[in-house]
Amino acid sequence: MKCRAFWLALAFAIFGTSFANPCYGIPESKRGTLQGRVYDAESGSPLPGVNIILKGTTLGTVTDRNGHFLLSRLPTGTYTVIFSMIGYKPRVFERVEIHAGKITRLDVALKQTAIEAPEVVVTATKSIQRIQDSPVSVAIISRPRLRQMNSITIQDALRYTPGIYMVADQVNVRGSTGYNKGAGSRVLLLLDGVPAIAGDTGGINWDLIPPTEIAKIEIVKGAGSALYGSNALGGVINIITRDPSPVPQTRVRLSGGFFDRPYYDSWRYTRKFQHFSAVDFTHSRKLGKVGLLISAGHKSSTGYRQNGEYSRWNIFYKMNTRPSPQSNLALLLNWSYDDHGYYVKWKGPALNHPLEVPPENLGDSIHSGKFVAHLSYKHLLTSRLALIARTSFYYNNWRNYFHDNSDYSKTGKFQQEIQIQYQAGKGHWLTGGAEWMYHTNRSSIFRPDGNKRGNPWMRDFAIYFQDEMKVAPILKVTAGLRYDRHRVWDLFTEDQWSPKLGLVVQPAPFTAVRLSVGRGFRAASIAEIFTNTVVSGFRVAPNLNLRAESSWSYEIGIRQQLSSMTVVDAALFHNLYWNLIEPKMASLIPPTFQLDNLARARISGLELSFETAFYRQRVRIQGAYTYLDASRLGEIQPIFTLDNLFYMPSRTLPYRPRHLLQLHVSYRQAKWTIGMDFRYMSRFEEVLVYPSDFRVSQKVWDAFVEFQITSRCSFLMRINNLFNYHYVEMERDLAPIRHVIFTLNWQRLRK
Repeated sequence: MKCRAFWLALAFAIFGTSFANPCYGIPESKRGTLQGRVYDAESGSPLPGVNIILKGTTLGTVTDRNGHFLLSRLPTGTYTVIFSMIGYKPRVFERVEIHAGKITRLDVALKQTAIEAPEVVVTATKSIQRIQDSPVSVAIISRPRLRQMNSITIQDALRYTPGIYMVADQVNVRGSTGYNKGAGSRVLLLLDGVPAIAGDTGGINWDLIPPTEIAKIEIVKGAGSALYGSNALGGVINIITRDPSPVPQTRVRLSGGFFDRPYYDSWRYTRKFQHFSAVDFTHSRKLGKVGLLISAGHKSSTGYRQNGEYSRWNIFYKMNTRPSPQSNLALLLNWSYDDHGYYVKWKGPALNHPLEVPPENLGDSIHSGKFVAHLSYKHLLTSRLALIARTSFYYNNWRNYFHDNSDYSKTGKFQQEIQIQYQAGKGHWLTGGAEWMYHTNRSSIFRPDGNKRGNPWMRDFAIYFQDEMKVAPILKVTAGLRYDRHRVWDLFTEDQWSPKLGLVVQPAPFTAVRLSVGRGFRAASIAEIFTNTVVSGFRVAPNLNLRAESSWSYEIGIRQQLSSMTVVDAALFHNLYWNLIEPKMASLIPPTFQLDNLARARISGLELSFETAFYRQRVRIQGAYTYLDASRLGEIQPIFTLDNLFYMPSRTLPYRPRHLLQLHVSYRQAKWTIGMDFRYMSRFEEVLVYPSDFRVSQKVWDAFVEFQITSRCSFLMRINNLFNYHYVEMERDLAPIRHVIFTLNWQRLRK
């Protein structure tokens, strides 16, 4: 029945929208054509690969190798057309008239800029806009930057993003998450705009997405629940994948590397060569009106410590087509399988064996499989009205192979969304929609009464509305509201209202001042409510009264472009949190933990970032500094830790640094690019698991060199943790020691 329901939903998304649409057959007498050429403003040479987007519609294209583009059979009307390309300043034409039976020509000259990141974003308001028009802070990781990071998994690239840091595998946007093992993510992960959060744990599986198929990553900082619902408590990360190539393209990426010895020879637990490797193969082409992309890869590693080995397989497929000139259909399929060792903590209480696990944990592993299917259908009803339907399915299956535990879980998450975008007037855009989501679970661990009761489920329904309006030549206002209804099994129902308001003032052409306020929430996951198990002698008990976390987020910021080579950004933020989910000691005999709504908190701070280039754009520098003041509010209760019976935490929120610093410097000469990355994170003033352990700041240098061997082939070497600095992100969990990655990229394009 579950599979049948899924395929019925897919069929509805494809066909139901089309045939229910009264404007599906727009007569030829009411259609026109937009065509033109895009070229470099200085040299006059054509620019291939420029993105042309009709804002508020489903329509768009890219320029061919001669810089030409064509959009035919467009409904008559007035459009806002955006031209964008990495390394060039975007151009926006707000009133482009399309007349019946006529050709509208638009030749566009783009000026170069040293800014690598694309200046057009889609995540902040669920619509296409320039980054300076966003009412909230947005960071972008571009494709060239991802290539330089040379990451095997994508979370490594996030460590050098302003205001972002990782604690083990949990991502923090301005300190939103801290570390709460077993709890869900307070940052929402999207894959091409669709939530990609595991249905059981509510967490992020980073191995799900191959880095080779990422076009860019957009990070929205601050509460995003007014548009995206649960998990967008502290921010949103949207991974945007590559589109199929218009010409046949084959890409191969071969990566390999090794881990160095630890600084102290006494820490070595093996004399074996510790290494890792990755192979990725991609082919993309267009067959008639259908664009196809398929990628397959395998990654493996011995790890740099005991139980650090893994083997991962990925298959990624993307298809898009235009059933009619007014519609677009896209399908994404992604499968991954991961077999990895499980690391709990290092051997012994002292720092004598940081790369070894306790003898009883040796050989513990987890096997997990993930499958994601996204189907989106977009249709232009009129020149001002567009309809979007999305259907998604996320299946997650894992099993523990521990010395004392063999828990398993099989979870399916179904989601359907209908969205409408309408241009009410010049500079006035309305967005509205409805979502439905259903979580199913079968497991041995998420059962409140052992095996006596059935498998829990969750059901969500939401409606949202947003109004973007340019009320004056220098003032843009964005207001939105979302209602969520969250049902948990036969236990309880929660209702959430999430409003937001944003202002953008542009007193000068290259200055944008933003002000925003919004509410966020995160509903407790199935794992947080229902976990009932015993691990290493400790019992984890369910809490059927666990409710959603919530927040209010405030920000004022300014983005200033000083020249075509330099951009600076500054922001002050203030976030208030209620009912944060944290572990508590439920009983002493036997030692029993339980998650509960314990904390009220405040996180305030300052974020500064800049990007510049000089010496004929050969030298690039990017830097960011973030100051965090993260404090508990209200009553503080003692907690049980693994090295003290009871511990009284301070007012400082755990796992939040006070200072964050990131710096990138690179130099390009002919076919060579060399660079350095540095990140600094001040020591955690408060932790929860082993608060008596000695802690240090993180001071990590990375270096890389890239060589373009031919037009088809490039070589990149990166040394991570260059000076072999030893530190932990989570207590008694040594971060990766120095390791070297070699990557060979090869591609072939056929005209």
